[in-house]
Amino acid sequence: MDEIVVENMSFEKASERYEKKSKALADRQRLRVTHEIVKRDSVGGLMEVMDMTQSKLPHHLKVLMDLGLLSEEMEE
Repeated sequence: MDEIVVENMSFEKASERYEKKSKALADRQRLRVTHEIVKRDSVGGLMEVMDMTQSKLPHHLKVLMDLGLLSEEMEE
């Protein structure tokens, strides 16, 4: 996961990154996606459990990956 090193970053930059991560996890569907991935240790089988269209899941996964909240290793 992407770890923020605050000592080498301005407050504005660090707070912006924390805000983006918080907003990503504030989305109920993304929070559920992360919960289900942690339970399974992968994204396999998420479509059967998640109540969303097939096109929505990749979008949520990309947002979480772009912010470092999900790694590609978990997708296997």
